Amino acid sequence: MELKRLPRLRWLAGAIAMAALAAIVVTAWLATNAFLKARHEQDLRGMLTPNSQLPRTDAEWKAQVESLAARYPHDPRPRLFRGVTMLEAEDFAGAERELRTGLADAVVLKDLLPPQVETLVRTNLAIALSDTKQTAEAKTVAAPVCRLDTAENRSMRTRLKRIGVCD
Repeated sequence: MELKRLPRLRWLAGAIAMAALAAIVVTAWLATNAFLKARHEQDLRGMLTPNSQLPRTDAEWKAQVESLAARYPHDPRPRLFRGVTMLEAEDFAGAERELRTGLADAVVLKDLLPPQVETLVRTNLAIALSDTKQTAEAKTVAAPVCRLDTAENRSMRTRLKRIGVCD
């Protein structure tokens, strides 16, 4: 009776098969991860007011802000406008509430919004906190804005310096 001869280097064949299996598993994991990330981003985008529906003027904002805030409760832009309106009316507690909520949403949606949104929310929240003598917290909220040194942020930094929350 003749025994079939097993190939030499069968350990190498096993290692190649294991490497191929590992490559298949890693590729499947990467594809799944990319799909889930894209789906998550799509879900986050659904939380934002479409750019085509954003008001272009202050008058349009005033007319539409409540309906936009109701339809898109996690979009920080309507909260920013409501907060600024409350600041102008010297409703500091209301402004603080709106701007804190807007800041929390702006941080979550940071990658989907222009950076200026978070900067504006932080600036106005720091102003509201400063007006209610919460200076330490105002400095903490304003710190990222105070570190910015761009032409478009200079006016905000100047205002924050004037009220004593930026050095």
